[in-house]
Amino acid sequence: MARAAIGTTLGAIDMNLALPRCDTSLCHGLAGLMEVVLIGTRLLSNSSCHDRAAAVARAMIERHAIGGDWPSGLASGGPNPSLMLGLAGTGYSLLRLHDQDCVSSVLLLSL
Repeated sequence: MARAAIGTTLGAIDMNLALPRCDTSLCHGLAGLMEVVLIGTRLLSNSSCHDRAAAVARAMIERHAIGGDWPSGLASGGPNPSLMLGLAGTGYSLLRLHDQDCVSSVLLLSL
């Protein structure tokens, strides 16, 4: 079941990355999808999941870091500082990608 969930998530990532201004939020954007893939890294002991999560992070950074324009989970996609729909969650997901052992998951607290 976990493999199927990861496969579906990877498909959703590809669909979102095809959009020029896709949501980067933790709630229902790229950061949240990246979190699912990171969880898959541990559940499946699959380093390619981590590599794919890193590729998502690089794509987000390449698109949005210079201009500081990180599309939120709001309907408008406008600025939002919050954890689930905004920039705090996006930043959190990047920290988690960097060190999963020190930064625990807020979406799945048991891992």
